[in-house]
Amino acid sequence: MDKPEQMIEDLRRLVSVTKVITSSLSVDEQLPLIMDAVIALTNADKAMLLLFENGRYEVRAERPAPADTKSSRPAYSTGVINQVVESGEPLFILDTDLHAQMARQVSVQAMQLRTVMCTPLRSRTGIFGVLYVHASTPLLAFNERKKEIFNSLSDYASIALDNARLFTASISDPMTALYNHSYGQRRLDEELMRAKRHGRHLSFALIDVDKFKAVNDSYGHRKGDALICGIASALRGSVRQTDIVARYGGDEFAIIMPETGGSTGAPGSEISGSRILAERLRDKLNVELVAGVPKISASIGIACYPVDFPNEKEREDLTPGDLVDRADKALYAAKRLGGNRVCDAHEQAAAPSN
Repeated sequence: MDKPEQMIEDLRRLVSVTKVITSSLSVDEQLPLIMDAVIALTNADKAMLLLFENGRYEVRAERPAPADTKSSRPAYSTGVINQVVESGEPLFILDTDLHAQMARQVSVQAMQLRTVMCTPLRSRTGIFGVLYVHASTPLLAFNERKKEIFNSLSDYASIALDNARLFTASISDPMTALYNHSYGQRRLDEELMRAKRHGRHLSFALIDVDKFKAVNDSYGHRKGDALICGIASALRGSVRQTDIVARYGGDEFAIIMPETGGSTGAPGSEISGSRILAERLRDKLNVELVAGVPKISASIGIACYPVDFPNEKEREDLTPGDLVDRADKALYAAKRLGGNRVCDAHEQAAAPSN
């Protein structure tokens, strides 16, 4: 039997972790906290959290981390997972040797599991995952009180993860999983206010795929959609952690670059951080992103606060829309100059008009 001080400590830990995970709207932030709490509260040998993604249940977090990341063999009992998903009910087996069904289950015997607990993670529409733990010793790892704590943690994890998933869906573009247009606009508003308040630089870039219509016309809309997703993946993997990438619409994308300035446009002026990043992105996209579709090119327009707005009154009154308009003009200057290039506010005047 647990000592009273241990019971109090477990309850304190449970309350503490539930406060943190329910206050976050990021699944990536929640998962490690949930895993650490599961191990600490149950003394299990293994803890895993699986979410239903891409048509199947996939491991999203586990403790301890797998030693062999290349192994194709599941580190959990597939029979237990399947039973919980099919029944929709928690499964608590404190000694598999004393359980007729578990004693015969192949995955349980193969992994020499003696204690297993698994609970479904529920949303408003159904089961979206499971929380699973096991140990190779009977009863020593778990007891009835540990089972209740595990069940409570699972309930709180369900609520937190479901809220985070709903929030992520509301701010994400469904095709590319980038931020959607409305969330990108909201973040641009926040970052511009922050830049003004603290006297910091902020750059905004618009990216447009050159002659994208020709891709749809020549290879079909499925290939066109695949190309959009390939571009999104390339952009996501090429920006800094602090940058915000959003799908602006169709074949256009936007990147918000906090703490990143632009050049003054004067001869011999230092190349700006936003220009360096934009050129890197343009180069990253100038490859074959989808099998069977020739490599593409992209035009990029950049606007930077405050250097692109030298007038003090103009800077004070500047809105996110003004920054977007300036980047948009630079983008179309890049298009008029033949595409496959980066233009900023200082180059748009040099571009020939239509």
